[in-house]
Amino acid sequence: MLPDYGPIFVPGRIGPSAALVILTRRPIVGEPRHLRLSNGLFEGGRGLRKGALSCTIDGVELVNFHLRANPKGQRDPLHPRVVAQAAQVDALIAFVNSLQPGPKVVAGDSNIEWGGDLYCRLVEGARLINPFDGTATISALGGGFCVDFIFIAGWGEVDTQTSHLFTGRTAEWTKARQWRRMGVVSDHEGLSLRLTCT
Repeated sequence: MLPDYGPIFVPGRIGPSAALVILTRRPIVGEPRHLRLSNGLFEGGRGLRKGALSCTIDGVELVNFHLRANPKGQRDPLHPRVVAQAAQVDALIAFVNSLQPGPKVVAGDSNIEWGGDLYCRLVEGARLINPFDGTATISALGGGFCVDFIFIAGWGEVDTQTSHLFTGRTAEWTKARQWRRMGVVSDHEGLSLRLTCT
């Protein structure tokens, strides 16, 4: 439990819609906005929906998003999974671009690989900057891949400090536990970004 943080979400049929939540200590302005994305195909037999959630805090637009998975790393642009991912990326771009002008933080589980075609499409289409420079999500375990991102846009000149939350002994513990195929308990290492206006 995080008693100091208020959860921001849009109610779904069971819990938050698309399981997306933004935790904040600060009040939001207006109502949160939600983009609902259909998977098209069931994922892992669960038929989960994906989406994006945004709210305004202290003049900053925060966006939390989750796009469909591509577990076998398909790259053929005509493969059904890639086609579905591309449609979700385009919808996310339109959603981010529809938000008010000004500083934005766009973060989430993209399920698209750093530097790939869909990654470039998202970054260019929504005019996003990645302060992490493509550091692998599970780099603490020696290599890996990157599908989790924190992007910024519209900040002008800022100093950024980036770090990974789950490193050292925590990373080694997760490596020895579940998800043996991947070597970690989760493919989400936890990214921390601090922005300082200059």
